Amino acid sequence: MPTPFTAEERASIRRQLLESGRSLFTTVGLKKTTLEDLVRPIGIAKSTFYAFFDSKEALYLELLAEEAPGVEQQVMPALSAGLPAREAIAQFLTRLLAVYESNSLTRRLLTHPDELAMVARRVPREAFSAKLKGVAQPLASYIRQAQARGEVVDGDPEVLAGVIQAVTLLSLHRETIGAERYPAVMAALVTAVASGLTRGPGR
Repeated sequence: MPTPFTAEERASIRRQLLESGRSLFTTVGLKKTTLEDLVRPIGIAKSTFYAFFDSKEALYLELLAEEAPGVEQQVMPALSAGLPAREAIAQFLTRLLAVYESNSLTRRLLTHPDELAMVARRVPREAFSAKLKGVAQPLASYIRQAQARGEVVDGDPEVLAGVIQAVTLLSLHRETIGAERYPAVMAALVTAVASGLTRGPGR
């Protein structure tokens, strides 16, 4: 019978698996990464992997969940700075785009959305939703409050939050738009969405 790991060993192996996953998922991708690839740098058997994660998709989801607090910390202040809603939403989007494009894991998702679909198929829906709350709920809450103040147009706050987050999908078309033109196009889209969802004086 294998010797059970101590708590310290389990914590170390789990962290090493996450580090191995991050390196592989951001370079070769989820689909091409095998269990053998994940465990080889750590020196554990493939069967041991399942003592820590149910699947490589579950490991991927855990990595995404670890990113969420950092993303929120960088983007949510834009919504709590007391700015007019139009400016707050524009700043929120600008910060969110910068974070997504500077982070290797989220940048990979933006360019390979099929990988998130793979995770969704393999991981129980409840776990998937719980891990990936991200900024959607705080953003919907902000919209609800701004609607009460008359600063944001009527509509389902979660739908409007989805409209805002959908702007990030433009990054999938950076090459089609052209690298030189892309920043100006993105800035114009951010302004258009922020203006279209908010009410200014006389609106």
